[in-house]
Amino acid sequence: MRRYRNRFQIVFQLLRALASHDQATVSKLMREVNMPYVRLIGLLNDLTTLGLVQKVPSAGDSSASFRLTQGGSELLSQYQKFKEFAERMGLRL
Repeated sequence: MRRYRNRFQIVFQLLRALASHDQATVSKLMREVNMPYVRLIGLLNDLTTLGLVQKVPSAGDSSASFRLTQGGSELLSQYQKFKEFAERMGLRL
């Protein structure tokens, strides 16, 4: 049976993808998190509003890149610790 990702899992997959790059384009993130453009843009806008992600305008064209903020990095670090703890307790996130 196919197991779908919940929003929580998708957010942290996106944060991990951003953490692995200095900054990433929407196209690169679409491939890494396997998400359609419209849903990804909506999620990136939500994370930008929360201060977890920063939009980086590119010079010369209308595209933009995104990068993880300090707050996003701290949240990701805390999530990793919690995930490890939960797995030791036999829980799946």
